[in-house]
Parts: sequence; C-alpha cells; structure tokens
Amino acid sequence: MNKFKKAYIAGALFKQGDINKRLEEGKDLRNLGMDVYNPIEAPCNDKSKLPTAEDIYWGDTKEVLDSDIIVAEIDGMDPGVCSELGITAAWNFAYNHMLKLQEALENNDSETALNMLKELLSKYPKKEIIAHHTDIRLRTSHKYEGDKVPYGVNQYVVGLIEDNGEIVHSWEEAMEKLRIENS
Repeated sequence: MNKFKKAYIAGALFKQGDINKRLEEGKDLRNLGMDVYNPIEAPCNDKSKLPTAEDIYWGDTKEVLDSDIIVAEIDGMDPGVCSELGITAAWNFAYNHMLKLQEALENNDSETALNMLKELLSKYPKKEIIAHHTDIRLRTSHKYEGDKVPYGVNQYVVGLIEDNGEIVHSWEEAMEKLRIENS
C-alpha cells in the first residue's frame, strides 16, 4: 500500500522549461500510482482565464492542505514555492498540536485539552501581514502593454498576503499602518 496517496508538485511554472519539468514530474508521480495536483494543470492557474490572486491562492492552498506529500523543486527558490512550503510547515505545526488535543479528549481529559488550547492561542496569536512593495517599476507597470510590462509579482504570494493582511507600496506606508494599528 502506498504511504503517499496524493502529491502536490511545488515548483516554478513560468518558463517553458519549468512547465515541461512540472509536466514530467506529474507523469512520473502518476506512474507511481499517486493522485497528483500539478498547479500547471490546474484551472486556477490558467493565465488565459485571467485568474485573480485570490483564485490562485485558495485553489492551490486547498490542494496543499489536501495532499499527503509536497514534492518541491527549490532551485532558484520561486516565491510561490516558498509560500507553499510555509503553508505546509504551518499546517504540520498545527496538526501536531491537534493530535495532542485529540489524545487528551479521547482520554476524557477535557480540562487538559482546554488548557493546551488556551496556551496555544495565547502563545501563538493570529498574525496579520503588512508587506511593503517598493519596486519602482510597479508604479508605471499598468502603462505598458504586451511584453513591455517591466515587472510582475507572484500571484500566489499576493493572494496569501491579501488573505492574511495587505500590501502597501512603501516602508513609510507600512510604518504608518503599524502606528495606526498600535495607537
């Protein structure tokens, strides 16, 4: 019996060589009998349909969480791959703590489970994100057409940030947000 039933392929997918490699990886994993989520084959990543950052983030994140194994290419450290690995690590952290809670509850020790939960929630608060994005090419990128656009941001990362916070366009703007939040 296979230990891993569903694989998620994490890797760059913006150049033809990347696309070919992801398709080859998908074929190889399917030949091992695995169900495979390959972002390059996913409707939420079909650039001809102009997916939103939110579509990409939630489409891929659902599949990261549904998978048994993440197979990641880390050559060049694509920002989307880094985010997918971060989601995986955060889930595994939460999962391990939930196993302890489950054990306490199965032993009818609801007081211990509740104390564990309270400790986790107080020790590890919900995080918000303020990401500052200061690349000077961003300010005029909307004025270009076709291949002349000078800059792009990984939309998985944009979706992750927007779902957990916001992107601002200068360090000063980030500091102002923090001043307001902390006053």
